[in-house]
Amino acid sequence: MLVYALTNFTDRSHLKAEEAIVPLAVARGMPPDRARWMFDQHDQVRAYGEAIRVAWQRIQNGDPRDVSHAISDFRRCTEGLVLLFRSHAEREKDELYPELGRHLTDADDATVLSVVRHTGPPDTGPYAAVVGAMEEALDNADVADSADGATRTAGKA
Repeated sequence: MLVYALTNFTDRSHLKAEEAIVPLAVARGMPPDRARWMFDQHDQVRAYGEAIRVAWQRIQNGDPRDVSHAISDFRRCTEGLVLLFRSHAEREKDELYPELGRHLTDADDATVLSVVRHTGPPDTGPYAAVVGAMEEALDNADVADSADGATRTAGKA
């Protein structure tokens, strides 16, 4: 499901919609460097996504001399992606979205909604359900949420 969501939703809809909104805030006066980290982290997510897709392909190929390495690569890349997304989501909520809100006007609301609706699939509901199910599985797995290994129960990617 992770490979499916990364391939069909995360980049095509979620990341691109956020990236399309930032230039509007910049046009309204937001310094571009305030969102640089978001673009960099989105590039990192894309890199993890491609690495995860290739590792999954290797697992599916079932080469007995490669499959254990592919599983290890899949695990490490997935862990990196999850850790990044969790911190990324918090920073967006605490820092980026308020910054965008300071620069976007009430008149921009319609433009932002139009950009979000026209980026990616016309109905994001099924993808949101897939992401929600993955988040629930992660929350119930008691997996460390940060690079320091601390387990956190609040905050989702």
